[in-house]
Amino acid sequence: MKKTGFLKYSIIISGILFLFISLTARGQEVAIQSVLEKDTILIGDQIQYTVELTQPANMAVHFSSYKDTITGKIEIVQSTLPDTIKTTEGPLKIVQRYLITSFDEGFYTLPGPKVNYSVNGVEKELAGPDLYLQVLTMPVDTSKGIYDIKLPYRAPITLKELVPYIIGGVVLVAIILLVLYYVRRWKRKKRGYVPQKPREPAHVIALRELDKLKEDKLWQKNRPKLFHSRLTDILRTYLEYRFDIKAMEQTTPETLRSLKESGFNDNRLYSKMKEILDLADLVKFAKFKPLPQENETSLLDAYIFINETKPVDKPLTSEEITPENQGNEKGNASAEEEKSDDKIKPEEGKQ
Repeated sequence: MKKTGFLKYSIIISGILFLFISLTARGQEVAIQSVLEKDTILIGDQIQYTVELTQPANMAVHFSSYKDTITGKIEIVQSTLPDTIKTTEGPLKIVQRYLITSFDEGFYTLPGPKVNYSVNGVEKELAGPDLYLQVLTMPVDTSKGIYDIKLPYRAPITLKELVPYIIGGVVLVAIILLVLYYVRRWKRKKRGYVPQKPREPAHVIALRELDKLKEDKLWQKNRPKLFHSRLTDILRTYLEYRFDIKAMEQTTPETLRSLKESGFNDNRLYSKMKEILDLADLVKFAKFKPLPQENETSLLDAYIFINETKPVDKPLTSEEITPENQGNEKGNASAEEEKSDDKIKPEEGKQ
């Protein structure tokens, strides 16, 4: 009976000692492994390569890391710092991750990572299992022959990319317009811009130029564009000096509006001027071919407009008549005769 009890207690004590020894040994274990994200890639693809080391917390372990390559043609693109994790069971877990790639086709063996450690003064080395990686190239269909290299793909331009150029263009145009405005203004100030009054009256110059235009017979020589260009230049110059209108720098609508704003209120003559300028614009800019009668009418209306809008000298009173201005009276009378001749000229042309 006593022997049976002693044997029972011996078995229990032996079991406790075995369990303690196994736990102690397990606490002193070192394990290392490596994992590939996948075992097959195309040339240039990048995958994750992870190394995990498990060790006791109080053990000095030398864990070597990779620098540029895992093996000959397996390159490291990026690596992280070792991440230490303390498990609930006591051992430490050290994890290091690598981003790897390869640019050569083939089947590669990735040697298992190694770790050195010491147990009771004895140096040991532990190596993880080897991994295998297959690198494939792009499939080539040889039955279709050889093609040229494709040109680089042009990505579509977005509005965000265009905004700086649009803003720059608007600013540049604004600066150019501003510079032109101030240069033009400066030139106007420099020359006074106000047109110099001619020594001769404006209507005298205009009528003389109309006579020259009539003698040149431009529209009869199949040159209607030049005829109407000269005709409108004569009339615009006359308007500029007679009514202080900047007609030479204005369009037809602007010229007619300025004529109205100057106080001109003769609707009949206004209509004649409008018809002359409108017809000239059609000939000059729309390649319109006017009839001979239309050319004659424009020239006749120009004579009428100038003759009926030219300034009229006031007759002198008996008190203002002197021996000196009596000669002027005679000159005025002869001028009136010339005016009547001028009116007759267009009438003859109309007939």
